[in-house]
Amino acid sequence: MLCWTHFCSLLSCTGRRTLAVVTKLDLMDAGTDAMDVLMGRAIPVKLGLIGVVNRSQLDINNKKSVSDAIRDEHAFLQKKYPSLANRNGTKYLARTLNRLLMHHIGDCLPELKTRINLLAAQYQSLLSSYGQPVEDQNATLLQLITKFAAEYCHTIEGTAKFIETAELCGGARICYTFHKTFGRTLVSGSPRRSRHHRYPDCHQERHCE
Repeated sequence: MLCWTHFCSLLSCTGRRTLAVVTKLDLMDAGTDAMDVLMGRAIPVKLGLIGVVNRSQLDINNKKSVSDAIRDEHAFLQKKYPSLANRNGTKYLARTLNRLLMHHIGDCLPELKTRINLLAAQYQSLLSSYGQPVEDQNATLLQLITKFAAEYCHTIEGTAKFIETAELCGGARICYTFHKTFGRTLVSGSPRRSRHHRYPDCHQERHCE
């Protein structure tokens, strides 16, 4: 019992989400009952404590139906706990769980609705930023290529709307490469040595028979 209460306290420290269920009420020792437990005097539970009678293994082997089990459970509760019969049993447990679920949905629905509306507005704004739907793919592709070519030319000419200032780009980079890097390479290189290196046998004498 201590383990059960400790486990419940970990999942619901305030106890407002805890509903206790006492099973196998019909298997108690002779001369004892679960009255104190069912009344909540032994273990206080905020959402209540409900007792049920389960089918035994013999009932399952004999294929006892759920409806017959519920009928026998009701008869047992009326006989052993007449004052508590209407607040215990499988049917009452099902109604209680359904009521708790509906209350929880009602509590969470306003916040959930607000979150959904906020997400819908965010994604609608994102969708609008993509522009109008593409109806003619060929025309759209042509427009994109034309726009890219124009932007490329603007970058080369240095008239682009957004120009990189951290380093040379576009036409300035091409100019620098030709006049500095490529120019130095041409000046420092020896065409004659390069030609000899590339064609080592071009000046060797050839003896033909």
